[in-house]
Amino acid sequence: LEAVGLNPVIVMTDGHCFAGVWLVDKTFNRIFEQDCTEVRKALASGELITFETTLVTEQPPARFKDAETTAKAATAEAKERDFVGVIDITRCRMAQIRPLASHDESKSLPNETPAGGGLLPLPAMPSVTGLFDVVFLAELRV
Repeated sequence: LEAVGLNPVIVMTDGHCFAGVWLVDKTFNRIFEQDCTEVRKALASGELITFETTLVTEQPPARFKDAETTAKAATAEAKERDFVGVIDITRCRMAQIRPLASHDESKSLPNETPAGGGLLPLPAMPSVTGLFDVVFLAELRV
């Protein structure tokens, strides 16, 4: 999420974590927010969205709306006792907290394609001329 320019968060509950992202250019006031009310307010205002990552990564993947509903239920008032906190990744970056580097690609990529799937194929690389045309047309529209 961060790699595509969004402000991600990691929601932690007792024994589990799931992801979220700010839909506006905003952060929590702290790197680690322990007040579940702040999360619920951000969700209710539509500024933050959370989703259950285990649902969107299973095969076949669940609908995103189901993953969102499951995550929202985990931060509901009735489940507040299980809430641990939220790590705001953008706040971490502001405090110069960076991810650990991963230098061994052989451990991060599978050697064999699993049955019934695998890595999604990337789209064909556009030609340099085609890329220039897209940028040029985008500038004309501005």
